[in-house]
Amino acid sequence: MSEPIILTIPDDIANRAREIAGTTAQPVEQVLLDHLKILTISPPIMPPKQQTELEVLQYLSDDAL
Repeated sequence: MSEPIILTIPDDIANRAREIAGTTAQPVEQVLLDHLKILTISPPIMPPKQQTELEVLQYLSDDAL
């Protein structure tokens, strides 16, 4: 297990986390951790429109390319 980090959270964020926790029947800590995990996702290398266009290319035949 990692070392604990103490973090002061603004009231508006804490209240929203409590609301989500109540709605989803999860501990507040889990709600906050799930949202923090989003920070570890790498952003796209290029703008979303170009990324989508590039992804579509994988479905084209060799002749179409």
